[in-house]
Amino acid sequence: MDERALEIKQVRQDCAEQVALSQGRAQSERETAEAVRQDLVRAQIRVEGVPRLEAENATLQDRLREIENAVAAARQAEAVATAKQEAESVRATECLGREKLALAHIQRLEAGLDESRLRERAMIDRSQQLERDLVAAQSNLALLKGPAALVSHG
Repeated sequence: MDERALEIKQVRQDCAEQVALSQGRAQSERETAEAVRQDLVRAQIRVEGVPRLEAENATLQDRLREIENAVAAARQAEAVATAKQEAESVRATECLGREKLALAHIQRLEAGLDESRLRERAMIDRSQQLERDLVAAQSNLALLKGPAALVSHG
């Protein structure tokens, strides 16, 4: 019986080792299965999020197109404004040129006016002098004619 007891003990020990190995494998498989389940849940969450992400992507693409259109419109408006500014700058330069010519003409006219005023003043002075000379000449003439006029009337 000893041999039989040893054999049973050995079989029990072998069975216990096999059970322990099986339990270890089962635990490992449970852990692997849990990891696979977690990966599956994450994948499902990602898959469930795809339509939302696709919708968000479409919205963002629409917004991007709107922004690109706005940028294009802004660039066009900038080009128009730049062209207008350049045209206004040319007109302003032309106006400055005309203004300089007008100022030069005004200065010439003012100089001519000043010269005319001086001549007028000189003519007035000369006229007054001539009047004085005339009055003096008439006085002298009257004096000269005075005694002769008395003689001829007498």
